[in-house]
Formats: sequence, structure tokens, C-alpha cells
Amino acid sequence: MSWCLEMINSKSTERINASHYCVQNILYTYRDKNNKSDTKLNKTLCKAHKKELIDTILSYLLNWLALVSGNHEQHVYKESQPVSLLCTEYIVHLQRQE
Repeated sequence: MSWCLEMINSKSTERINASHYCVQNILYTYRDKNNKSDTKLNKTLCKAHKKELIDTILSYLLNWLALVSGNHEQHVYKESQPVSLLCTEYIVHLQRQE
């Protein structure tokens, strides 16, 4: 899973698209039978794998968002601080639940 999320940080459009496809399909496995957007989540699967997969995906994405927003000069002073704080607060929240 971490490999898929690290590939999002690539400069290659093909790698980013492949990574997005992998993550999306992993998330689709938590839906009932078909992969349509109007299907409901399978609560049993979500509860069983919450710690190992769902929280991991959210943590990686939030860390990536904080990293990327801090790397762009136009976002460093205004937008990156709130994004970084939000990400940090959410990660701390996840760690407290463990």
C-alpha cells in the first residue's frame, strides 16, 4: 500500500495514474459486490480492516498533502500552515485511537 501512495508523488503521469488506479481498486473492495459509486460500503470489511488499511491510506495521503503543499512557494506562507496543522491533528487523533 505504501508503494502505491509513494508513486503518487512521481513526476510521471503514467505512474500517478497507475497508483491512483491501484488505490481506487483497493478501496472498491470495501463496496458490496459491484464497483459502482452508488453501492454501499461493506461495514464488516471496513471494521475488520480499518486499522491496517483505511487509516494507513488516510495517514499517507495527509502526510503527502502536507509535504506537497509545503513544497510550493505560493502555498508555503498562507495555505500550507493550515493544511499541515490539519494533517498533524488528524494523525495525532488516529494515534490516540490505537
